[in-house]
Amino acid sequence: MDREAQDMNWPALEFIGEIGWFAGVLMAAAGGGLAAFVYWLEVRGQRSWSLRYGLPALRGVAVFLILMMLPRAVLTYRWTVGDMAKVVVFVDNSKSMSLRDQAMSVDRKLMIARQMGALNEELFDEDLGSAVETLESARDVAARLDPNAAGLTFHTGVRDFSMAMDEVFNSLKKISPGIWPEVGARRIEFASEVSDPAKDIAKAVMGTDPRTTHRDLMSVLSVAERWSDVLEAAWKLHVRSVAEQGIEATQEAEKMVSARTRVQRMSKYLFRPDDGLVARLSDMHEVELVYMNGSKANSFWDGSPKVERDDRRLPERFKSSPTNNLTDLSAPVRLGLGSTEGANQLAVVMLTDGQHNSGNAPVELARLYGQQGVTIYPVGIGMTERPADIAILDVTAEENVSEEGRVRGEIVLKDDMREGIRFPLRVQHEGTTLWTTNLDTKMSGIRRIAFDFPAKEVAGKLAGTDVGLEFAMRPVKLRVHAGRLSEDKDPSNNDATFRVAVGSQKPKILLVDGRPRWEFRYLRNLFSRDDNWQVNVMLTGGGGVTKKLPRGRGVGKFPQDQEEMNRYDLIILGDVAFSQFTPVEANMFVNFVSERGGGLVFLDGRREKLGTYARSPMALLFPVKFRPGFPAFERMPMHFEVAGFADLLSPMNLTGEAERNKILWGSLPGPHWVNQVSAGPAAETLAELVYGPNRIPAMVTHRVGSGRVLYMGFDETWRWRYNVGDLYHQRFWNQIANWIMEPPFQVKDDFVAMDTGKLRYETGETADIRVRPLKETLKRVANPIVSLVLERDGQPAATLLLEADSGGSGVYRGETPGLADGEYTARVKIEGVLDSLIQARTSFMVGPRSRMEMAQLHCNEGLLREIARESGGKYVPEEKIDSLVDQLEPLSQGTIMEKQIALWSSYWWFVPVIILLGIEWFFRKKAGLV
Repeated sequence: MDREAQDMNWPALEFIGEIGWFAGVLMAAAGGGLAAFVYWLEVRGQRSWSLRYGLPALRGVAVFLILMMLPRAVLTYRWTVGDMAKVVVFVDNSKSMSLRDQAMSVDRKLMIARQMGALNEELFDEDLGSAVETLESARDVAARLDPNAAGLTFHTGVRDFSMAMDEVFNSLKKISPGIWPEVGARRIEFASEVSDPAKDIAKAVMGTDPRTTHRDLMSVLSVAERWSDVLEAAWKLHVRSVAEQGIEATQEAEKMVSARTRVQRMSKYLFRPDDGLVARLSDMHEVELVYMNGSKANSFWDGSPKVERDDRRLPERFKSSPTNNLTDLSAPVRLGLGSTEGANQLAVVMLTDGQHNSGNAPVELARLYGQQGVTIYPVGIGMTERPADIAILDVTAEENVSEEGRVRGEIVLKDDMREGIRFPLRVQHEGTTLWTTNLDTKMSGIRRIAFDFPAKEVAGKLAGTDVGLEFAMRPVKLRVHAGRLSEDKDPSNNDATFRVAVGSQKPKILLVDGRPRWEFRYLRNLFSRDDNWQVNVMLTGGGGVTKKLPRGRGVGKFPQDQEEMNRYDLIILGDVAFSQFTPVEANMFVNFVSERGGGLVFLDGRREKLGTYARSPMALLFPVKFRPGFPAFERMPMHFEVAGFADLLSPMNLTGEAERNKILWGSLPGPHWVNQVSAGPAAETLAELVYGPNRIPAMVTHRVGSGRVLYMGFDETWRWRYNVGDLYHQRFWNQIANWIMEPPFQVKDDFVAMDTGKLRYETGETADIRVRPLKETLKRVANPIVSLVLERDGQPAATLLLEADSGGSGVYRGETPGLADGEYTARVKIEGVLDSLIQARTSFMVGPRSRMEMAQLHCNEGLLREIARESGGKYVPEEKIDSLVDQLEPLSQGTIMEKQIALWSSYWWFVPVIILLGIEWFFRKKAGLV
């Protein structure tokens, strides 16, 4: 009783009479008012106010309560006895769910129409349909029987399975050969292979060891599974034969299914008013509906059988459209369920086309949930046939390339065409073909095609355009085109665009070291051989300890003044004693970072020369503090720990995938020594070296003014080349260099230099804007007010006010709001300077880079079946979605109890009426009116 009281809800007041509550209230109010008025006519001559108005009021209220008996008011209590399961329904909200399935087989279309209630079931043979459904349902129930279950549950289940197989056999006896020509022979086979063995097991179940019975039952079930396929195939042939009869109803049903999108069909399955899946499931279980929005989970409805169906406010349709450009079948489920520890009877229903193309593998998650007792029931939405299609899904390429360099990248191609059809694949710029190859279709799904061509031709076409502008990086829009084939289902996805920035100026690096150690040699070779960098390399005095660096302009000389140093974008300063530089040159380093916005890397060494900078004007540039004596830690093997291994935008990301990146950093060869420093208060530690309990900051960074500084306490990244060559060593240093130095401004004229960041942004992403007013602007306006004007597809989109850097670098920065898809052009507006004088313009594109969401137009039935198998659930095609109700029913052992108190015929109603009439009679008698 305590359990019942605990689960009992507040009572609900209901009216069950033929007269509704609203009409009843109106009628009772009218009757009570009329009675009070007639009474008032009788007593209006009384002097006492209480008698003149009080007595009619008492009579009126009493008549009102008497007449309110007609709507028949009742109080309803509902509570749960036993355990109630929770079913979480995840709805795929990705763009592929907006597709229509015209190419779906006709038998599935008709079954879907029947599932949606749009086709009369009498068109099909009832006995064959019953045999299919009974066999499948009985198999599911029998497969879950536990021989260790207490009582007669197991024995009863075995007998129920035997009876179900007998029902299937009787249904087969009623099917005519006109429906299924092989039914006679098949019926006999079914009896000998399934129904008769099931009877034998059921007869002997009481006197046999349950484990032996269970083993025999599993053997019969394996045969019954094959028979499910046989009956299913016969059913499909029957449905097709009905379709071929040309009946108007089937033709209309087929057209209706072809016209509905996947999400429209889902809405029909879930939200039918009386028999929709949500209503029926919430009659038995706690139910929650959750959108799978990319990698996020958004709950939008929940309901329980503890609440009357009419009061649950069942949704009538989905509240948002399928617009996500990627499908993740793992993260939203994990987030939507939260912790499953100690969960009592939890099941997942997943409505999706199974086109997982982002995030971790859902099969691994399903396996984990299966071990925790959480079953997943994927419902496959969409056709299972692959339509013939060639599509460009994605193009990846290095965004920045020098005029003398090469444009390299990869085209991700979907090939679902029959084998042996030749077609061209081209990369073009404004009608000119820059690269081409001929391919043969292979029907192999995803293919990756590498391309490589010189940037000279593009640079040559751009030369001479935009006179008066100086481009550090000029954005170029390129087009990838796959030749169209006659059998191609969707030619619109045969084209894709991407952008590269062709640089007329290579970023400049100044590499200075005190000795030709291995780290210096490998870095010199790495940057010198890369066409994308311009590097000036020098050793102090040619490697001597006391010889000074040669000063001047050009290769092999240290910058002689601030202007010359500011021509560099990045300085890598190795194990060089501070005595090599003058106080003026020390200030040049500080100004280079804080005002110019340059990048500076300190690369420490065993001679510990960098520790001497701690008492110099350059000390503020270091993100670390040196210990007295500059001690080194020398232990083997040390290993790296990277805090931001999961940040895909971090320069420490060497693999493109969080888990792989973490594993890689743990396996990279550690150095033989590291300087024992401590990170500064405002510094960020990118990597630590760990040896037992010892943790030493190895890569530490911070910002100084407009620039950034990185300190590396070891000099053995060259060891990362062991067995893999340049794979990780080159990628690391290229990423670090690009990340730490101030990127060059894309374009400048006499008035401004401006940069809008990347060439392509994802939908909803924001762009970081940089603008530097130049001499011609500063002549006219001492403290300029700078704005950025954005146009999208030729139309005004936004005007953004930029703010000056606090470091006094002369750079103005801002961040756009979330960007919608389109082609953007940006220009600068400065108060006090005519718009016509500022010619600098940049452009970028916003939109999904990848088309992986629309790569596969069919339902990935194989993946969904695997998810179901690993979790212990079952895969359900959409035409059988109603079977979920029966499959999930055993999960909830709770019963909804209900108790009603008829107020209209109870003392709770009559007593107030009697009391009111008694009070009226008392005062009436006291006044002498009786």
